[in-house]
Order: sequence, then structure tokens, then C-alpha cells
Amino acid sequence: MKDLHLDFIIIGTHKSGTTWVHKCLETHPQVCMPQNPSGYSANKKVEPEFFNDTHMPWRSDGNAISNYPKGLSWYAEFFTHCDANAIKGESSPIYFHAPEVPERIHQHFPKVKLIALLRNPADRLFSLYTYTKLNNVGRTRVPPTFSEFIRLPEVLELSLYHKHIMRYLEYFPREKIKVLIYEEIAMGPDGFMKSIYEFLGIDASHKSEFTGVRVNSAESRMKDELRRAYRDKYGKYFGKAVSFIGGFFTNSAKQQKEVITSCDRDYLSQYYQADTKALEKLLGRELQFWNANGQ
Repeated sequence: MKDLHLDFIIIGTHKSGTTWVHKCLETHPQVCMPQNPSGYSANKKVEPEFFNDTHMPWRSDGNAISNYPKGLSWYAEFFTHCDANAIKGESSPIYFHAPEVPERIHQHFPKVKLIALLRNPADRLFSLYTYTKLNNVGRTRVPPTFSEFIRLPEVLELSLYHKHIMRYLEYFPREKIKVLIYEEIAMGPDGFMKSIYEFLGIDASHKSEFTGVRVNSAESRMKDELRRAYRDKYGKYFGKAVSFIGGFFTNSAKQQKEVITSCDRDYLSQYYQADTKALEKLLGRELQFWNANGQ
């Protein structure tokens, strides 16, 4: 692909429905999402993570390298399978809070449309904490409790939504950035996706088979990774391994179950109060339900 034209990017945020939206868009006949180039390992949802140098603050696996120096030719390889008439886009949630990303995206694709999904900060951080703790054992430096996790400044920085959106607004006009609220998916997933299709200028009547499906939960991801590990290791004994996985996961989940305490929720509500107020003004809508008991 000599000259890559990118139509949209889902810039985030983690644990706010980005994988679900990615899957829905992937089924749209007018949309082309990235695929791993030849020679790369398969992945259910491909996140090129091209524009960022920044990675999640708890990474400790030594693989937190930047893809940006590899150049646009490397990035374009993710879209070589795309039909010429399809609109092309990707989703890399880390883009939302990485400070270097907005300028880089604008430098290469100044007319691209951006989609940001936001969620109650407390619920999002708890989901992120649970997901990371369950799925990345040995590759992260996640504190043992959620209460300790949210006392880390670099973690709190992730959900300063207004601050990060304003960084994008330095380079892109407001009409190029669609901001959506995760909690509204449950109110009507088809309508939620229809608003995205309309924003992208494609057939808004499309119904994806994923609109009623939950994807990328901590539990389902952990089961998938365990299944792959056992299939690779035990081969013909895979069936018995699957049964073992189910029992292991159920028992582990019961033992590791943790909830957000009212103290931690109040702490986060107070911490994000000013940023949320500024976000409400920017979006022209109230987000008071974020101060309730969560979703």
C-alpha cells in the first residue's frame, strides 16, 4: 500500500467498550479494520499501537518498545488486505492518554475522525485493575489491592478525560472527535453503534452480531489464554485440560473477588470532580450518574 489513507481511529479508553465497538465495526461491509501482517502472531483484535511511545505504567515485561520509528510503511502493512472502497480505521486505546500521540496523528492524518469512549472513572479503573491482575501475572507491577492501585499518580492520570481530550483539541476540530459514554451502550447497543456509523458516513442500518455480546472481559480473556496454553502444551489431552480450566478459573475467581469500597469510590469521585465538571461543560451534558454506585 503506497499511500495509506486512514479514515478513523478509536483512541480509547481501555475497559470502556473499545473492543466491542471494534468488533461491531469489523462486521460492517464498508469498514476495514487492521489485520496482522504476514509473519506476525495472530491476535483476535489487532491494536497496532503505532503512534505512542508511552505504555501502561505497570508494564514490566521488557516489551514496551515504540513502533513509531518503524515508519508509516510498517503501519500500512496492517491494512494491505483492505478493499479500495472500504473506509479504514483502527483502535489502540493507549492513544487516549499518551501525550505524544495527538500531534503525530495530525502530522500524518490531519483529516482523520477520532472516537473516544469514556466510562465512570472508578468503574473503569477497577475493571482495568481486575483485568490486568488476572491476565498479566508476572508481566506487570500491579499493587496487590485496588486501594493501593488508585493511589498511584500515573494510574489516576489515565482517567483525566477532559485533560486528555483538550490535548487532541489542540490539533483537531471538535466536530472531528466523537465522544461516547460507555454506560449508554446498555441503553441501546444498536442505537449506540448507529451513531458511530453516522459519524463515519457509512450505512447506519447495519446490525452487527456483536451488539448483544460482551467481549474482552477479564474472565473471558483469562479463559482464552489458559485454553491456548493448554492446547499448545498438552495437545491430545486438550479436552481434559479445558475441564480443568473451568474448575480452576471458577475457584480462582471466588478467591480473588474484590469490590470497590465506598471509601475508594468517594476518593475517586472527589479526585475527578473538577475534571468531570470541565468534561460536562465541553460535552454539553451532565454526567451525574457517574457519582452513583457505579455500573
